[in-house]
Amino acid sequence: MTTTRVALVTGAAAGIGAACSRRLAQEGIPVGVLDLDEGRCADTIQAIEADGGKALALGADVSDRDQVKAAVAKGRPGAVRSGRRNRAVAVHQQPAQHLA
Repeated sequence: MTTTRVALVTGAAAGIGAACSRRLAQEGIPVGVLDLDEGRCADTIQAIEADGGKALALGADVSDRDQVKAAVAKGRPGAVRSGRRNRAVAVHQQPAQHLA
């Protein structure tokens, strides 16, 4: 039985997530390009496919387990063996005088 590695990269529509997706695809690994808005993944998908890679755009809110499960099932159920999480978290900063 042949096993194909598949990567799922979150936050993959732009920035570090897109760069990670492209790099994995260059290694011959099919990539699930996941972002909150599936449509925003188009540029990443286009870049991967232009380089001869395989990718699938997936939309899901990574804070919602059911949405992530549905996105993975849309790709290849049971095939994801590695993941790269790139979700950014904004931190509210207060002036130093309020921290004491």
